[in-house]
Amino acid sequence: FGDDDPTRILLNEYTVPKCFSRDLFELECGSDSDGDETTEEEPRPPYRWLLIGPERSGTGLHVDPLWTNAWVTVLQGRKRWLLFPPHTPHESIGMIEGQPQIPSSIWFADYYEKVTSTSWPAEYKPIE
Repeated sequence: FGDDDPTRILLNEYTVPKCFSRDLFELECGSDSDGDETTEEEPRPPYRWLLIGPERSGTGLHVDPLWTNAWVTVLQGRKRWLLFPPHTPHESIGMIEGQPQIPSSIWFADYYEKVTSTSWPAEYKPIE
């Protein structure tokens, strides 16, 4: 993303918010403060995404890869987030090793009530 004219135009509309710390790829791969690659031998792996979806779309429950930072811009509508403490057992919230992500619409139907109930352990309660 940002390697051709149409996406470069979109990329120029945004700057990395100051509140985000530098990530490990920036330190390891020689990216500058805007995340643009420098002339280092090891190029930075893909790290920019543009995701577009219809109503009720979303990603499955996941942990962002390789300690990367991310931010989301919602152009229309709302986005719902649940952030679990890092020590929450992954299996208890549907993140099964070796299994594909559960689509968000199914996850909310099958898990949301469970993880927000009074019987759910307080130490694993998500922040909404």
